Parts: sequence; structure tokens; C-alpha cells
Amino acid sequence: MKFCHQCRALIDRDAKFCNQCGAVIADMPLCPRCGDPIGPEEKFCGVCGLPFTSAAPAQQAAIQTVVPPAAPSPPYQPVQPAPVKTGGLPFGKIIAGVVIVLILLVGVVLLLPESPPPPPGGGGGSTGAIVPTGEDPALLQQSEKASRQVLNDAAAALEAGDIAAFSAMLESQELKRLGGTPVFTGSGATKLATALRNAKVKKPAVGVIFYETNTDGTTFGFHTSLEGEKWLIGGL
Repeated sequence: MKFCHQCRALIDRDAKFCNQCGAVIADMPLCPRCGDPIGPEEKFCGVCGLPFTSAAPAQQAAIQTVVPPAAPSPPYQPVQPAPVKTGGLPFGKIIAGVVIVLILLVGVVLLLPESPPPPPGGGGGSTGAIVPTGEDPALLQQSEKASRQVLNDAAAALEAGDIAAFSAMLESQELKRLGGTPVFTGSGATKLATALRNAKVKKPAVGVIFYETNTDGTTFGFHTSLEGEKWLIGGL
């Protein structure tokens, strides 16, 4: 069965005209999908809705575009951030660095020159005072030797009772402080002579030597200084 293209009445498939409206059915193009007769003015099938082109509908094949199914999207995977390397050195390298530094320090200490020994003194000897920085050890030794000699000479003059010779070995300021030639009793001169011989170097320097000594349980200090070419005693 099929429909009349004019009145849409149901007619036999092989009918040549419509038994309702009399429209000629023979040689009418048919819809390629449902077989319904198609009029010359129709743009689409009135039964199945198939659209027609300018070509003969009978020769038009049904065109169906086959769209391939879209490939499934891969599951979302979040990008993991790259691990950040923390600063600092491995523990083994730190230990090795400390060991190297210690070895270098020990090497520097071993290469340092030893302090020169204190210059030897006569009589009472030296306290082993450290040589001042910048002083020539040879000159200090000469100064202390000459200073020690004047102390021994002064002690000998006191023991001999030669007060004039002893006074000649005193600084001019020391003589002024004493009011001229000093006066000693027999025991006083002997005690001072002993104190001069036993005096110990407190602080040496080129041109002046400071001493410390003791008499009758009392400790006192004095010095010798170079005036011109002569060493003199002061500060008694």
C-alpha cells in the first residue's frame, strides 16, 4: 500500500491513479525510503520526511552519515610536582671538611716559630719576661747584661762602704729625691746590696729594664736606664 501524493488517500502499491481524487499515480517518482509517490513540487516525503534534492527522487539513495564513535578520553591524571631538592651538603662531606680544616690548623701551629728564650741575667737572675713585640732580642740581651752589671757594681760598692761610688750609679732624679748622697747604716747597705743582686727582671726593653726584689719581707720595684753610654739605677 501507498499514499496518493495529492489527497494522501491510501491506495494500492501498483495503482496507476488515485481512486479517491483521480490523480495519476503512474510514472510518479517514489520515495526511496518508504515508497510513497512524490509530486513534482514536493521537497520532502510527506510520509517519512526524507528531504529531496533536484535529482529524481527515484534515483536518490538514502544517505546516512556514519559518525564514528568518539574515542573515550583518558582519565585525568594530575601532574605531580617535581620534588624540590633541599639545600645543604651531605653529612659525610661536612665531616670531611671539618677534618681538613683541623689538619690545616695543626700544620699552621707547627710551622709557627717558637718564642725566643729570655736573655740570661746575672746575680738574682731573670723572671723569664716575654720579649716585647718589635724589640730586637739581641739588643735586649745586651741591655739586660749591661743593666745587671751596674746592679752588681752598685752592690759591691755598698758592701765595701763606698757610698760615693754607689751614688755615682744613681740617676740624677734619684739623687734629688734622696737629697744628695744617701746615708746608710752598716746593715742597711748590706740589705740593699743583697736586694740588688737578687733582683729579678720584671719587664725588659731596649734602654730600660724594670726589676722586682724583696728585702725584710717587703717587695718593691725599681729600674735601670741608659743615659748616654752609662746605665744608672732609679726608683729605689
